[in-house]
Amino acid sequence: MSNDNQAENRLIVAALCGLPGAGKSRIAATLAEASGWPILDRDQIRAKHFPDGRVDREATREAEAIMTRQLAELLTQGRSVILDGMTLARAERRTEWAQFVHDRGGLWRLLFVDCPLPTAIARVEEDHATGRHAASDRNADLVRAVANHFEPPDIDKADVIRIDGCAPPDGTNLARTARTITSSW
Repeated sequence: MSNDNQAENRLIVAALCGLPGAGKSRIAATLAEASGWPILDRDQIRAKHFPDGRVDREATREAEAIMTRQLAELLTQGRSVILDGMTLARAERRTEWAQFVHDRGGLWRLLFVDCPLPTAIARVEEDHATGRHAASDRNADLVRAVANHFEPPDIDKADVIRIDGCAPPDGTNLARTARTITSSW
């Protein structure tokens, strides 16, 4: 691990990465419970600011701009943060976010939620049928489209942690993972 991990009081931004339906939000909630860190969720922000259910590029860009401003404010306040509601499918986007966090004195940590495509599709279809997720555009076609351009992160890098997106939903393994993540940084 890099030397910046040795600093006890550094700000951490833990960003969830993975396919829609991988389990990112479930892991974000478990990590928030274990750490006390707030979650900034682009899907939730978009749903709040566009209650008509818009999920076009303009709505997504505006939600991300709001999220970016909120993240900057929380880091200024000395708070570590969890980022959710984005796939972070492209390496370039992950690099941009990491630089944004680094420029504000934080440590970027990418939590790659690894999940097989059929499992992600099944979860998204269930969420869509029950209205359980804030993003109204989540469906099997979206999962396949993201999978087609997804650039998996290098799990050998010090700032990346791979999490099994198929872990039991009881939360026991997720809580243990969250404790490991927060104690190791």
